[in-house]
Amino acid sequence: MKSFFKNIFIKREVVLLLVIILLLTVVGLLNPKDFFSQENFKAYMTVISIRVIVACGMTVLMISGGFDMSVGGQSAMLGILFGIMVFKGVNITISIITTIIFGIAAGLIIGFIVSKLNVNPFMVTLGGMFLFSGIAIIIAFVGGAGKFQDQFVTVRPLPGIHGIAGGSFHGVEYIVFYMVGILVFYYVFLKKNKFLRQNFYIGTNESAARLVGIKVDKLKIFNYALVGLMVAIAAILQASRYEFATAVANENYPLEIIAAVIIGGASLSGGEGSIIGSFLGVCLLTLIYNSTIILGIKPAWYTLLIGLILLISVLYNEFIRKKFVIFKVK
Repeated sequence: MKSFFKNIFIKREVVLLLVIILLLTVVGLLNPKDFFSQENFKAYMTVISIRVIVACGMTVLMISGGFDMSVGGQSAMLGILFGIMVFKGVNITISIITTIIFGIAAGLIIGFIVSKLNVNPFMVTLGGMFLFSGIAIIIAFVGGAGKFQDQFVTVRPLPGIHGIAGGSFHGVEYIVFYMVGILVFYYVFLKKNKFLRQNFYIGTNESAARLVGIKVDKLKIFNYALVGLMVAIAAILQASRYEFATAVANENYPLEIIAAVIIGGASLSGGEGSIIGSFLGVCLLTLIYNSTIILGIKPAWYTLLIGLILLISVLYNEFIRKKFVIFKVK
């Protein structure tokens, strides 16, 4: 019996799943009518789907020891770029391809500066966040479709694109299928693909990885480009689902994505990470935010809870999990 509970505590995913089930039960009992409503479920799954797609790319990057604070700015820039093109009547396929190319290019630039010029990723990606946010505003107004609406520079409506992510199959919206497909892809490739698995070696010991012939710089640049690609896909799906785009970046967006990946088992020092863990981390943080709205709790508590959970996650990784692993080895 002791061995059973030790194995549970070692597995981060099991702990997260138990916490999610507990929270679902508590909030469901307190306000079942609103919490289990179809509208709330759809809104919850939409937010999760968008964030999980970005978190998948971020997980690979963080396993290699990197992280990207610029994803909020990238999301605004790519979303408004896609929105402007659709608003101006550009072919939807061309709009999608152009947005994806710009997303990959943004990631390549960040990755090149971090890897080839050996600049601290925090400073580079933080600067990138402000740079891309500024470009998003410029795109909105140069494109001639920017309007101040409730302090957001938005472009709306975006006709003809709702079916990309907002359509449904047997009551399940397409955006959820995109998320599941991307999750499965990353899970399988991170487990089986030798190229992506090299990130674990880089994150664990970069010097040793170079000595055994791993092309560290190229892989790091690839990882940042991968994040850019995921942000582009998420921005397109989000614009399609809501039929509008905004040029104003959510400053908390990158912090919440990174926090979810860390809660899911990744480490800022690299070498650790799990696609399923990141998925559950996003689910937990989104569920907490959703619960504060359903229960009428002030938003400040959401921020407090995220900080508390992140701190517990770090302490869990450093003390509880390591203690059980050492015990098991002995």
